[in-house]
Amino acid sequence: MNGQPHTRVTDPSGNVHTGSGPQYNNSHYYYDLRIDGSALSVSTKKATQTLAPDDLSRLRRHFVPPSGLGNARAKLSERGTVLLCGAPGSGRRSAALMLLWDPHRGPGRLHQLDEQDAEANGSVLDTGQIEAEDRMLLDLTSTDDDRVRQQLSALPHFRAVLRERGASLVIVMDFRQRQLVPAEFASFVVEVEGPEPLRVLKRTLLYEGVEPDAREWEAPRLTAFLSSAGTGTVAELAAAILHERQHGRPADTFALWRDRALAKLAPLERKEVVARIERLLGGTDAALVLTTALLPGARADFLESAAEDMLAVLRHPADDQPVLGRTALTARLNAFDARLGEGNRVELSDGFAAAARDYFWDNYPALRHQLVPWAERTVSAPALAKEERYAFVDRYVEQCLRVGTPEPVQDLVDRWTQPDSTQAEASMAARALTLGVLDRRHGSCFRRQIYDWARKPGLPPARAHVLVGVCRGALAASYPDQAVTRLLHLARRQRGAAAGEARDKLLELTGEDARLYRRALSALVGDAGAQQPVDSRLFIALAAPERLTAPQDGAPALIRGRRVREQLSEGWRRAFTQLPTEAWRRRLADWLDEAARNPAEREALLQVLVGSCDPQGSALTDMYGAVRKWASAAADRSCVFDAFWEACAAALGLEPSVTGREARA
Repeated sequence: MNGQPHTRVTDPSGNVHTGSGPQYNNSHYYYDLRIDGSALSVSTKKATQTLAPDDLSRLRRHFVPPSGLGNARAKLSERGTVLLCGAPGSGRRSAALMLLWDPHRGPGRLHQLDEQDAEANGSVLDTGQIEAEDRMLLDLTSTDDDRVRQQLSALPHFRAVLRERGASLVIVMDFRQRQLVPAEFASFVVEVEGPEPLRVLKRTLLYEGVEPDAREWEAPRLTAFLSSAGTGTVAELAAAILHERQHGRPADTFALWRDRALAKLAPLERKEVVARIERLLGGTDAALVLTTALLPGARADFLESAAEDMLAVLRHPADDQPVLGRTALTARLNAFDARLGEGNRVELSDGFAAAARDYFWDNYPALRHQLVPWAERTVSAPALAKEERYAFVDRYVEQCLRVGTPEPVQDLVDRWTQPDSTQAEASMAARALTLGVLDRRHGSCFRRQIYDWARKPGLPPARAHVLVGVCRGALAASYPDQAVTRLLHLARRQRGAAAGEARDKLLELTGEDARLYRRALSALVGDAGAQQPVDSRLFIALAAPERLTAPQDGAPALIRGRRVREQLSEGWRRAFTQLPTEAWRRRLADWLDEAARNPAEREALLQVLVGSCDPQGSALTDMYGAVRKWASAAADRSCVFDAFWEACAAALGLEPSVTGREARA
């Protein structure tokens, strides 16, 4: 999309699920710029960061309890709080989720607290977030010691409110952080040790229908791999085995699936890989190695061109020999065991490619930032298929986050979401941002970046569109409260289609969760509300009466809550004073229609409307006229007008001097 918005079809194909995790099969439209759902899908490994019901159900099917889980469950039941400590790879986070998640338990919801929330001042343990029977997760494993102490200092007061409301809290900590726990909470600590890796692998594969002969579990290479594997690594191996089953030949056996998966995850000895690469470092072939490692399976001519472009970006001297005097491309590829396959595509073992990527990112820190413009251009090339682009983004983001440098990823997202961005660039930005949001160590950095961008008016259309998609997808699945806040900012500060899309996704998200609805309502009309006309317009969109009167998973309807009714009245008051009549007339009729259909909530609906008007002002008179006009259109509406008339009289502290029927006359 260059210049003015226009229709541009850059990828006519439908959604493709490129990972094994959940897929959000939605196409998002903005100025005819389409981001297909596969850009927002996540792998099984990344899905463990979300609280989506499908992901939690999958986790429960594959879960093998670590030692200590029974003790933790007993403490949580007795005290409502437990501090779960364990080493990396022990399954401590999965254990915490399984302690908290129960799809059949009461009205409370499972949600996780973000220790580095951009909106949190001081401790994230804010009692205002606690609702009845909530189940809350706080992961401190990547938090520095000072911040851990700060969070735990707020625990006494937080826990008191937690108990009052029948809620639960599990705090996940690294085993080294146990010394930071105050003495008064020492008895709340439970240490967990990871289950035996082979048990985890067997259980995961069993639920996917893989039941090999017992002897096939005894392969020496598998035993060696599992001897030092944590639960996350075992999950990767299981996913790799299932991938080989899906993409192999029908006659392939478990042994073949297993060995191919191990070859990917436990490649050649790193020393051998390093030796091969370092033999090539003196010339231009190092760029070819790195390019091929990032894009295995691409066409050979494209890889050669991309490697030459990398050299130019890095200001490396070009090969000034005549073309026919240079080493043949096939020989250069063979030097690091790459081969030409079908369609002139380059084949490189997964193990060598992974080791090569690690080598360059570990040993050449300056490359991490210098490669950004090269990555931007290379992956946007028309020669690459959509799946190849996404695979490149996955590998690039993985390396940047592995070595602790999220900035190049943020830079790429910025570059791919400019005013002239194409559909392919916006989709890659969405994918990179999704991977960043779900990263356990650096996710807060990307969530903060989304927050900062969302608060800026006039974003490039592609960026606003990408932010909406990521907020509704990955962020809503992992930190839905933050998704609501960021969608609100986008709906407030953007214009046109971007604002409309953010509003629609906000309504969709709050329509699924009463707690999120109350959060959005408080943000719009609470004490901290901006009190701007745009907030009133958003309030009118949010105030769908059927959403307010519907039962909430066994809990009373939203409008039964006193605080909700007060905020709704305040929202209507602002709408009446800030907006023209045509902006709220239709919604007022919706409320009156709902009052006619729903006698059980009629009084509450009308009390909210009457409560929004100053009894001594003109607003009540104007509303009276609007309700009277509505009631005159059909005889069966008289009961609503009569109830409204009585509510008006009560607001004025008067006994009705005439009946509702006389007032309608």
